Amino acid sequence: MTSLVLLPLAVPLGAGEFALCGLLSTITASAVRSEPIGEGNWMAIVGSDAVGPHRDLARRLSVPTAFVVFTLIGLVQELVLRAGIFALAGYETTLAVVVSVVVSPLVMIVLVRGAEARYVAGVVGAVSGCVHALLYGATHAVLPLAVADAVFYSLASL
Repeated sequence: MTSLVLLPLAVPLGAGEFALCGLLSTITASAVRSEPIGEGNWMAIVGSDAVGPHRDLARRLSVPTAFVVFTLIGLVQELVLRAGIFALAGYETTLAVVVSVVVSPLVMIVLVRGAEARYVAGVVGAVSGCVHALLYGATHAVLPLAVADAVFYSLASL
């Protein structure tokens, strides 16, 4: 399949990843804080420093411009973390998926400060690393994954 055919699926993919990461980050934040899930930590990803730079960028730009910038950021991430890893692994899908699932959270964690933000970043990295590696392995299409990243970060920046 071509990237253009897959583009319409990128929006629900990004929204679904946001919902899954929202749930998992809430559970993670609750465990880190040793408190029950409630209003204070529901959708912990939205208020987390793990997406702070994206949120700050979105506040400074118009919505369409922010989405384009998020897409470009996602494109770089996908070229390095999916296409690059698959190329280095000789397109051995199992190995590339495992490496992506290990490397993606590490990359996300290194970029943030604070224990709770690192846990949330690890959740985001693990989910996107796994899902995007499996999808890239099946399609070798980067652009839809970059758009899914843009949808994810747009929702997380609200």
